[in-house]
Amino acid sequence: LYYFKSKFRIASIISTTLSSKEFNKTFFIISDKGKFLKISARRQDGRLDLPDILRKAIKGLKQATAGGHKRAAAARILKKDFDRFKEELVDALP
Repeated sequence: LYYFKSKFRIASIISTTLSSKEFNKTFFIISDKGKFLKISARRQDGRLDLPDILRKAIKGLKQATAGGHKRAAAARILKKDFDRFKEELVDALP
């Protein structure tokens, strides 16, 4: 889990690059987007269903969205919900 603030849209690039080098690890890159946080998730070996994990982690969070593909997914949450998201993410992981 990596958290950063950047004026550039690089979360997807970072998560894809990291996961291509460590294909059996799961990466969650969190970028600060003002009121919201964007989560970019990657795992190249296909062992986990990333959109399902993110949907479980955002369940009950207002204005949160999640989706994607088994190996590449994304979510958006309110910044105020980050601590709860992290707790739910740990519970959603197998």
